[in-house]
Amino acid sequence: MSVFFLPKDQVVEKLDSLPATIDNDEILSMVSSLQHDLQEYRGPADYGAKVTHFSEKHQKLLLSFPTLFRCVVKGTFTTPMLKTFLATRARLEKGEVNKEQAQNLLVDAGVEAIKARPE
Repeated sequence: MSVFFLPKDQVVEKLDSLPATIDNDEILSMVSSLQHDLQEYRGPADYGAKVTHFSEKHQKLLLSFPTLFRCVVKGTFTTPMLKTFLATRARLEKGEVNKEQAQNLLVDAGVEAIKARPE
């Protein structure tokens, strides 16, 4: 059943059962799985219908990273963007950059991605 139709106590239970951390490889795997399922999807093209449809199978991604889940379903978050975010996250976790530097790196990467878009 879709998480959107579960009673609040069951949603809280599912949230509490999530691991404290999820490594970058698992995040990439979850996103790749969702992207694959999106390519195979033959249901309604409506964004809300897709979110609801994929919320059951990809519940861990939805509950762990709801914005990422929704952006992948919508098609606005690409694999290269995800890899940039995850690489920056790894650098932050290793202490190579601080939080402010990580944020600046992501903003700079976003600016470059926007500049590279065809007009």
